[in-house]
Amino acid sequence: MPGEWKNFEKKFEEILIVRALRQDRISSIMTNWINYQLGPGFTDCDGLLQSQEIVDDSFGDCDYKKPMMFVNAPGVNAVRMVKDINSDNNKGELEIVAMGELMERVAVQKIEEGKTAGTWVMLENIHLMVEWLPELTKILEDISSGGGGGFINNKFRLFMTTDPTDIMPIGIMERSVLIVMEAPAGIKPNMQKAWKNFDSKKFEDKDGREKNIL
Repeated sequence: MPGEWKNFEKKFEEILIVRALRQDRISSIMTNWINYQLGPGFTDCDGLLQSQEIVDDSFGDCDYKKPMMFVNAPGVNAVRMVKDINSDNNKGELEIVAMGELMERVAVQKIEEGKTAGTWVMLENIHLMVEWLPELTKILEDISSGGGGGFINNKFRLFMTTDPTDIMPIGIMERSVLIVMEAPAGIKPNMQKAWKNFDSKKFEDKDGREKNIL
């Protein structure tokens, strides 16, 4: 803000001026205002966590009735993160189904087997199966309500991945724990996010020359 406008007692007045003169800066000024009023924890909730830590924390909200769905983003390997989930007590064998033509029956079979045996099942790229999504919605509804009948092993877990899309049924999203891994905006946040993904123990084990490079 130029000149005397920098000295507004109420930060909200700055938002009004920016809204009137520079609408392209609204996102930035709103972020600053929330930081000022509530603190950075409300604008960078996951900024201090590694991606795996976010998944581990979110896994606590899942159970055999509530699946986890990853929204794909560049550089995100959902399969690796699921395999690395830190939950030894509930961890089962992971069955991966790459969705595509004629894979509907395989997916249903793996889900039914997982419900009985307590395995983990992962359906990759479910957005490719537009015509099958209503049936998947019904499967999740039956699992959630117990309407399908039959025994469900409490170690069973269902994971799904999808690209960002507007065709995803609301019933699937409502019954899932959503993991959306968005790339940080700007070079500095990207570098900070990348640095947080370094294993600190492995870093400390490096010699002095390698530490200086990193």
